[in-house]
Amino acid sequence: MRDAGYNDFYMVKMGGIFSSKSYEWLDELYFPIMGMKAFSCFHFLLNEYGLKGEKGTIHKGLYDMLGITQVEFKEAITKLEALSLVKTYFKSEDELNFFYYCLYPPKSPYDFLNDICLKNTLERAAGENYMTFLLKKYKKVKTLTDVEDISANFSEVYGVNLDLIAQGVDPVEALFSDKGRNLKLEFDLASFIKIVQKNGIDETMMTKDDKETIRGIANLYGLSPETMAEITLRHFRSDRRIGNRFDFESIKTEAKDNLSFPFLNDKEPSKSEVSSDSKWANMIRQYDSTSPAECLKAFCNNKKPPQADLKVVEYLSVDLGLPNGVVNALVDYVLTTNNNVLARNSCEKLGGSLQREGVRNAREAMEFLNSLAEKRNSYKTSTTTRQTTSQTIGKSAAHPNGKFVRKSSVATKKPEEKKETITAEEIEALLNETYSKKK
Repeated sequence: MRDAGYNDFYMVKMGGIFSSKSYEWLDELYFPIMGMKAFSCFHFLLNEYGLKGEKGTIHKGLYDMLGITQVEFKEAITKLEALSLVKTYFKSEDELNFFYYCLYPPKSPYDFLNDICLKNTLERAAGENYMTFLLKKYKKVKTLTDVEDISANFSEVYGVNLDLIAQGVDPVEALFSDKGRNLKLEFDLASFIKIVQKNGIDETMMTKDDKETIRGIANLYGLSPETMAEITLRHFRSDRRIGNRFDFESIKTEAKDNLSFPFLNDKEPSKSEVSSDSKWANMIRQYDSTSPAECLKAFCNNKKPPQADLKVVEYLSVDLGLPNGVVNALVDYVLTTNNNVLARNSCEKLGGSLQREGVRNAREAMEFLNSLAEKRNSYKTSTTTRQTTSQTIGKSAAHPNGKFVRKSSVATKKPEEKKETITAEEIEALLNETYSKKK
């Protein structure tokens, strides 16, 4: 603490909210420790803030009103700082000194008496009898025994599915709107238990704490019983004793990953109106009915997609809220026109245009993207020419495992030929041309 001269300015600021009980706690808990001068200084600064707000004035008026010297004020402020009731900030500008006193409310009796340093200091200052009086006054209610807690918890009443929020639903809207009120927010523990029992984990292997922890994680990250069961089964250790068989740290980490990439789970598809059985029609159906993560995996020869590509698809699916079919068609288009490189800049520009156009499915997306392709003479093929005859979702003789398989869509060319790419600048020019014609 610096010495505050008579002509040095000061300003009072609030660091917290004071309740009507705060003044009572200052009297009972802090006054015996800090003494009258520090107590008076604190109340004076509180009243000063109430009267003037955050308006500066010089210390001379403070010293005169309190009848104390500079040295006494410095000692008082130092005590208040030590008790975490005041934080002092200093600034010097144009040969003028400014002190900022930020005031904080006192701790509650329970927090104060649980702080061993504060409690012992108060007992030394006020005596053992006074401490006995305080402990009796603020004695906590004993926990009830031999009874069942049937109280509702927060998730049961106010829980919000974070998966929906990550997909763009406003938290307040998700909680209080008609759509939010119709959401099934509480985790169905009974369904979860049935699923894990079918996979070898009997309910007797789970303690009450295990169940509550599983319920809490699932509610926090908006996981369904099926998804939570799938995650939990991967982190169950049958060789450990009951009560320690679930690796909850790993379960939490995987649950967070599921929330971080909510597009990995299928959304409700928006179906394209196609009735033929052509390759083009089949591709549209596949794009509409396949999650972007699964489609992107197919584009990567059924290997795990790069993290950067996942982030791009996450942006299209979560931030822009594009339907699965639209995302898949857009990714296909960018890969085709950019030598199999998923350029984020191009995806963002095209994705924003598809969002503004209100495109709902793969067919509409392809028609929009193909109209851009037709305007670029050097680019003579569109996303509809991509070879997808090997892409299948259901099981077949060619693909008995039912995986979505994608073969290279790059047409066979002479070795000396180089596939042209469409740049972000060209995309922007084409989009500007499209919108200018509409006007």
